[in-house]
Parts: sequence; C-alpha cells; structure tokens
Amino acid sequence: MRIGIIGGTGKMGQWFAKYFAIHDSQVGIFSRRAKSDSLEKQLIARKFSDINDCIENSDVIMVSVPIGRTAEVVSEVSKSCNKDKIIIEIASLKESIFPSLRQVCDERGIMVLSIHPLFGPGANPMQQQRYAMIPVVSEADEMQVFEEIFPDGMPTVITAEKHDLAMGYVLSLTHFVSIAFLLSIPEKEGLMKLSGTTFKLQLGLAQAILHDEPELLAMLETDNNHFIDILETFTEKSNMIQSLVKRKDRVLLTKIITSLKEELKDDESFESSYPLIYQILDKRDE
Repeated sequence: MRIGIIGGTGKMGQWFAKYFAIHDSQVGIFSRRAKSDSLEKQLIARKFSDINDCIENSDVIMVSVPIGRTAEVVSEVSKSCNKDKIIIEIASLKESIFPSLRQVCDERGIMVLSIHPLFGPGANPMQQQRYAMIPVVSEADEMQVFEEIFPDGMPTVITAEKHDLAMGYVLSLTHFVSIAFLLSIPEKEGLMKLSGTTFKLQLGLAQAILHDEPELLAMLETDNNHFIDILETFTEKSNMIQSLVKRKDRVLLTKIITSLKEELKDDESFESSYPLIYQILDKRDE
C-alpha cells in the first residue's frame, strides 16, 4: 500500500510515517516546512515535490495538518483524487469539519476516514493503539477500510458531537488544569527538592502537555464548542471549594472528599491509581 502524508513533518505526521514504514507500506510525505528531509534521510519516507505528486503516487492520503486547515486541505486533495483513493484525516476536533467531509464524500464519491488517534507522538508504533472513528457516510464500509489500513488498531466508533464533548473533558479540561497549575506555582526547582510523589507527577504531566504545539493547545481550549459549559461547571466547583477553604470549613470539605471517595471506591482505576503513580515515577527515575 502506498501512503502519502500531507503534513508529514509534524509530530503526528512523523509518527504515522514510522508506523506505516514498520508495517511494510511505501510512505511518502509532503510538507511546506523546510525540514521535510529528515524522514527521507532515515529511509522511512520519500519526499513529494508538491501536493499533486503526493496524490498521484499514493493509494491513501493522510491529512495531518492543524485543525483549522483540515477541511480546506481535505477538499483540495479530493479535487485531484479518483474514486479509488482514500483520504484519512486525524483532527482532534470533528464537529466543525464534518460538513466539509460529508460534502467531499457526496460530491466526489471518495471515501474519507475521520479518525482521532487517542495517543500522542511519543507512543510506540510497534504497539497496539486506540483510535476514535467517526463514520462519515457508511460505518460498515469505513470500518472495513480502517481495519485494512490499521490492522492492529483498536477503534471506538462515535459521532462527531459525542466525540467533541468527550474531548472537552479528555483534552480541553485536562490541558486547562495543567496550564493553570503551571501559571500558579513559583520557581519550580526549589519546590522539587521538597516535593512528594503527587507534585512530581502533576508537574510532569503539566510539562509534558506543553510538548504539543502551542497553537494546537490553544485551539483545543477555544474551538471546542462544548468546553465553555464544561469550564463553567469546573469553575463553579472550584469556587465552591475555594469558599470552603476561605471559611476554613474543614468539616464540609471532609464530607465532600469522603463522598467522592465513596463514589469511586468500586472503580477499578481508583483501586490501582495509588500504586500506579509510584510505578510511573519509579520507571521515570530508572
């Protein structure tokens, strides 16, 4: 299979170039960035001269560009594709681009796979990975193609709306908390000398998030239409806890924490959470 990746020098584009090369596909990349020679030098991927070269010499064209450009690039690619080609887009938000994806399928008769890799560019391309798959036209047909292209992939089928709502918690809220955390603490080196496991893990998580492109992080905060409601609920709960702290109401705060613990006690992930943080830190310190 011949795979062409548009945006192949971005972090996820590079990850997929390595993934497809490992799985015996012929990989090519097209990017307007000057550094697009790196994967070619590693003999992982050839470098296409332009977008038409990429389309002409690929069976599958993956669009790995910033969210705000995804619909535009998918539309541009579709104009030069025949019906035998497959387009894959991997944007982290789906609702805003979905009308354009459906239009491409309806007007051009081309299959567009809309997937979201539920992992970052630090994931091991040799291991199984999870994906959200958002059917554009036919779930059955698109799932069949997904399984052919990602034979070891673990897909979860979901609508665009439910996907973006979930990402409001999974990405937007998590990143919001991490950014606020980093902005709230003073010089970190001195704190690390006195920190325990929780602070180390929280700091490591927050700093790791900043390895993503700042534009992507900002867009996940501002462009998810569900996040405002999520953030308002989070702010309400934060203000409630803040008021208890200011009033020094230890009794009510204890009740709230006890209630949370009671809700979570039968959750398998809760049971394993405490030893897990030590496993993560011990592995990091090896």
